[in-house]
Amino acid sequence: MRTNRNIRTAGRRVLRLLTAIAIVLTGFSCESIYDDQSDCPRGVSIRYRYDYNMLFADAFASHVDCVTCYVFDAEGNYLTEYTEEGKPLADENYRMSFPLGPGHYTLIAYGGLACDKSSFDVTPFTPASHYTDLSVRLRTGEGLHSSAALHGLYYGTVEVDILPDDYKEITIPMMQDTNNIRIALQELNGDSVDIDEFEISITDDNSLLDWQNRTVSVGDVTYTPWYTGTAVAGESAEEDDTPGSEIRVGVAELSTSRLMASHKARLRIHARGNVFDAVDIPLIDYLLIVKSELYSKMPAQEFLDRQSEWSLLFILANGRWVGVEIRILDWTVRINNAKL
Repeated sequence: MRTNRNIRTAGRRVLRLLTAIAIVLTGFSCESIYDDQSDCPRGVSIRYRYDYNMLFADAFASHVDCVTCYVFDAEGNYLTEYTEEGKPLADENYRMSFPLGPGHYTLIAYGGLACDKSSFDVTPFTPASHYTDLSVRLRTGEGLHSSAALHGLYYGTVEVDILPDDYKEITIPMMQDTNNIRIALQELNGDSVDIDEFEISITDDNSLLDWQNRTVSVGDVTYTPWYTGTAVAGESAEEDDTPGSEIRVGVAELSTSRLMASHKARLRIHARGNVFDAVDIPLIDYLLIVKSELYSKMPAQEFLDRQSEWSLLFILANGRWVGVEIRILDWTVRINNAKL
């Protein structure tokens, strides 16, 4: 019996020793273990991270369904590009790997650009192209008009140095360039609002984005709703506590390209048949009002870039705007009609 016990004890010691050796070996590079390095990986392994949002949580796997990485050399000349789409990106452990020889590189990545549903087109590239030639343009109709629910566009860039026989793991942080704005119109007296009686638009000069993700002026785009409908906002109050009638509000949703703090984007809501606009406001100023004091030190542009979904409820009195309620996440700001 003692002999069997000694054998089992010795076996456990050997197993622990082998495990320790395996752990130690995994800490060495491919080059340090083998003389023949022909099978060792070379280049980069890229993790894409999208936590530049108001939740500060990585949402790349759930938001991005295609990604393209453009590769430029030390002089900024275009070398090649790599694209992945579909199911692999839904894996939180996804990495894009490709070979790169020794040198300094600039990598510029776009999410949502190569998908069939993409709302943007990229500059055609040739071997003579420079990264300053890179730009993406919103697909618009005739006269710079967009009424589509824009497919999400994401941008990120990083510079990397690759040494001889190097295999580098890097992260490219991404930010979202597209926004969705939901607008609701409610009559103060509780009457239902027919959204089709209103013309709703946002104008902004933001359809062209350069290689640094900055907007390039090419003229205002007019964004109009990709969705209109009706929603129920509760019931009107009755003096005798009997159930009131449903309060039905008009709803519209619009998608825009990147919102810039320096731009003069305007939101207009016009009641058909009237000579006046029900609403005509500087959109960016109003969206920035809702920035919580919790983020008082966050720059205005960062706030606009981190937040991509907005809700605005306008209270009307006989077709004229008397107040607005702006919501994002759990924050709500109510203001009366006042020019900023």
